[in-house]
Amino acid sequence: MRFLGHSVAQTSRGLLRGQLMVARWALLVVVAAAALTLTVLAVVRPPDYSVVGFARQGVIWFSFSWAIAIAVGQVNVQVGLGRSRRTLGRAALLAAVAMSLVYAAGVVGLIQLERGLYAAVGWEHAIRDDVLLAGDSSQIGPLLAAYLVAAASGQLCGLLVGIVYYRAGAWWGTLTLPLTVGPVILLQVVLSADLPFLDSGLARGATVVAVLALVAVAFQRILRGTPVRTAALI
Repeated sequence: MRFLGHSVAQTSRGLLRGQLMVARWALLVVVAAAALTLTVLAVVRPPDYSVVGFARQGVIWFSFSWAIAIAVGQVNVQVGLGRSRRTLGRAALLAAVAMSLVYAAGVVGLIQLERGLYAAVGWEHAIRDDVLLAGDSSQIGPLLAAYLVAAASGQLCGLLVGIVYYRAGAWWGTLTLPLTVGPVILLQVVLSADLPFLDSGLARGATVVAVLALVAVAFQRILRGTPVRTAALI
């Protein structure tokens, strides 16, 4: 329970408030884009696949960009408020997990609404994104797992990229991008590639958890030794 102490909970609530507001607008953008695309497709050729199902890349990189902003922008703020870097690190990770759940549940919920719309007009509804764990849009569990991994990889790698840029500066931040962004690509391969050592759901799941845990630990370790800078990036 020490991980979820009062300071951590208070800090994570502060980090979540702004992200939840942005997430609401992001999901509304997905709705608007899907509605426009479906309107066009209905005129040209009725679709036989989910349009919302392609939102995975948006989930990854939108989460990624906001996590970078948090890592770069919150060190000075939180330390200035008298909180430790350990508290900030734990709160940022807690907020990242919470937001990953929000994005996963939000997009999968939209997929189910879209599925109901397709059924009402007699269209076929399937998932065409090869990285997702389910081709059948009715398989809510695998869909939630896939979008949760997508959002979590974006959130955690964004935190890692941001803190490396903040601590080491633009040159090292850019040079280390293959290491700090690489886990996003790696996890997409883990979920989609037909590899002999990943021939079961348990092996894939364990690999995903191990990669995300390593990213989280790296973020925490780098943050704890980070000096407060008078300018964010030079």
